[in-house]
Amino acid sequence: MKIYLHDDIQGHVYRALFYGTPYWDDYIKFLILEPSHEIGGALREKLTEKKNNFLNKLNMVYDRDYELLNEPGIHIITSTVFNLHHKISEKNEGFLFYIFGTANLEPYNIFDNLKKIKHKLNCIFYTTLRIEEKNKKFDFGFILREYIANKILFQHFHCNNIFKNIKKPHRLDLSIRNFFDKEERMELFCSLFDNKHSNIYLRLNDFYFDRMEKMYELAEEYNDIDRLRRYKSKLQILDNVKNNIERTHPLVAGQHVHIGATKLYEVTFSSDIQILFETNTNEFYIGNEKAWCNITEKTIDNLLVEKPFIICSKVTYDFLNEMGFGTYENELNIDYNDIFSDKESIILKLKNEILRIADMDDIQYNTMLDKCKLVAEKNREKCLEYMNKNTILDEILNINKI
Repeated sequence: MKIYLHDDIQGHVYRALFYGTPYWDDYIKFLILEPSHEIGGALREKLTEKKNNFLNKLNMVYDRDYELLNEPGIHIITSTVFNLHHKISEKNEGFLFYIFGTANLEPYNIFDNLKKIKHKLNCIFYTTLRIEEKNKKFDFGFILREYIANKILFQHFHCNNIFKNIKKPHRLDLSIRNFFDKEERMELFCSLFDNKHSNIYLRLNDFYFDRMEKMYELAEEYNDIDRLRRYKSKLQILDNVKNNIERTHPLVAGQHVHIGATKLYEVTFSSDIQILFETNTNEFYIGNEKAWCNITEKTIDNLLVEKPFIICSKVTYDFLNEMGFGTYENELNIDYNDIFSDKESIILKLKNEILRIADMDDIQYNTMLDKCKLVAEKNREKCLEYMNKNTILDEILNINKI
């Protein structure tokens, strides 16, 4: 069976697939040399010939634009598959699809628009969903490689030594970008705001706040009563904490600037310990783990940069335990089984633990922090173990030999 490589062979998914394999050294030559304008026509022809020979040895065919999708074989699809799923649903015997565009940090509802293929056994989906199904795989090493390659995780991966060696202005931080329908994180934020503790940095990003204000103004203009009621209740939550909103430049208004370098210096470097909420709320996750078990950069950034954290989301706690990471519960003296035992009291219990740490004297706090740093170092090492263990491409090649 031929292996058809669709989409951009220099893209982040293919980088993640080839990295750490015996084929990486040849593959990386094409990554570096093909974009070069200085290579010249004759050498470019030789490079193209070399690339084709490399792919032929692996029984691979590069088909960026899906012209060969109807050919039987193994098809690797790295982009979103929504525009292709009707065609794929018609392919059965002799076809096997490896689909990587679903490893996109989103919950199970990414499959809502893929109903014709989401349970087809000749469609192998890679996801960021920790709980697997027969045709849905969770490979944390692939996720690390992919999101370092596309720069979402790169800065935190690359700057761990800077983080360890700089003096942070605060002990703890709670930094919130999206507050819409995230009542639990805003409840904790407002509760800590009322305490006004100097060791706790509280930060709101202006992205969703500005969006909410503009939506409210638009609803007022057109007298949309239902939306006015809904938006007003959200804005009222923020009335007392407006001064904690961090303003970005107007030229980037309406754009997400919460990942990469901006997040690194505005959020990660602000404190020793992060108060960490994952994307999905505890209400959703505890009510239906399978649907909401996706992990995102919110957790992974801290693992890579070696920043300790207080876990506010059970989805993070379960992920860390299942994957063999340290949770800091012994070092911070936090009983997460108790924290998450009752949905109604999670935020109150977390608040009490956060204030306890904020109130520690310097000697007690620094002793605790030194212990946390040892766990953080081991967590990064564990990430690197996952990242360097790459078996996906060999599995595909071995299927091809059967």
